[in-house]
Amino acid sequence: MKKSPTRFIRRVDNKFTSASLNLNFQNMTPSSFDSRITFTRASNATYFDGSGILQTASTNVPRLDHSPTTRLPLGLLVEEQRTNSIRNNTMQGAVAGTPGTIPTNWVVANAVGLTTNVIGFGLVNGINYLDFQVTGTPNSTTYAFSPEANNQIVAASGQSWTSSAYLGIVGGSIYNISCIIFRARAFNSGGVGTEASAGTDRKGSLTSSLQRFSESITLSNATTAFINQQILLNVTAGVAIDITLRIGLPQLELGAFATSVIPTTAAAATRNADVATMTGTNFSSWYNATEGTLFSEHSSARSTFQRAVSLSDGTVNNEINIFVTNSAGNGTAIGVTTSGVFQGSAPSTIATAADVLYKVAGGYKVNDLNGARNGTIGTTDTSVSIPVVDRLFIGGGAITANNLNGHIRRIAYYPVRLSNDQLQALTR
Repeated sequence: MKKSPTRFIRRVDNKFTSASLNLNFQNMTPSSFDSRITFTRASNATYFDGSGILQTASTNVPRLDHSPTTRLPLGLLVEEQRTNSIRNNTMQGAVAGTPGTIPTNWVVANAVGLTTNVIGFGLVNGINYLDFQVTGTPNSTTYAFSPEANNQIVAASGQSWTSSAYLGIVGGSIYNISCIIFRARAFNSGGVGTEASAGTDRKGSLTSSLQRFSESITLSNATTAFINQQILLNVTAGVAIDITLRIGLPQLELGAFATSVIPTTAAAATRNADVATMTGTNFSSWYNATEGTLFSEHSSARSTFQRAVSLSDGTVNNEINIFVTNSAGNGTAIGVTTSGVFQGSAPSTIATAADVLYKVAGGYKVNDLNGARNGTIGTTDTSVSIPVVDRLFIGGGAITANNLNGHIRRIAYYPVRLSNDQLQALTR
């Protein structure tokens, strides 16, 4: 069993203060999920269980996620709303054979001289996959395999999109294939390519085991009208190839980073936002309105001013937050807003990395605000007023656009403003 944050903290007056709220999501199960928390999500959503198997949580059921590789608990997964625009990522319509039938809506391009054989399809660790063999002597220098036509998914300049999928090599070889590129590519209304994501060569990274890869792009071409996902093989015309690739649960979502996979069968599908709150006596029983300390252990996929924990009145006008931002010069911090006026934050000059675990503690009372992250303390703000709040948001805030898009491992609340030394000790 993993331990919760230090339950008792020695105060400067040599007395001990205990955490009045202590939540360890790594130790919870769906059946032992804290009953004081109200959890909602108006859709199903996916997560990995302790055996590394992809599972589906039903509507309004929290996701206590695990690493699919180490199988260790990651905590409570909280994400914003996203839509997978690929209509069929579970391989509906596929028929094995030589050549067999590729899944409904899927497309092969530049295959002159090459044959695409559907070797098989099914589930591995809960992930829907398709094995397809590309064999023959190409008359072109590229081969492209896509889960949609190039004029299906509407897109526009200024949008950020992320393409993701599980990929592997399960047969043949990479011989005579110069690179294997997984990317998002945009097209104009006439079907001509306008721009593409970085297109990292994955040839050296692929193994027989499925791994999830992702690439993001911010569209900048004014003529862009559509976007698609591609697996692109760069080959030499007139030189034979034979390779069997495995692709699982491809996803193309409007957003700057990949989120948990959203299965689809015949149409685009949306996973709604996760919302976890404590209100009423479930909140007031442990909250001190005049001073306190928030602690959070969390990781995030990074966006703009995501909340790990938020004490709020249900609006963004009155909040005490532990938040994450990738804005220049900012990092993970505690911040306070009172009556719509931002009071201050600390620490505020430490860069935040994606999917890295952070421990943050912030203490506050009137004219006394400071925070620490992973043992580094900020500068005390001596001009702070404290808002009136009546609820706790876990992994989010008053608007779901501020959802963490990551994992909450632990949360604690101390009903006093701990000293700066104590804040550092909590986060080491």
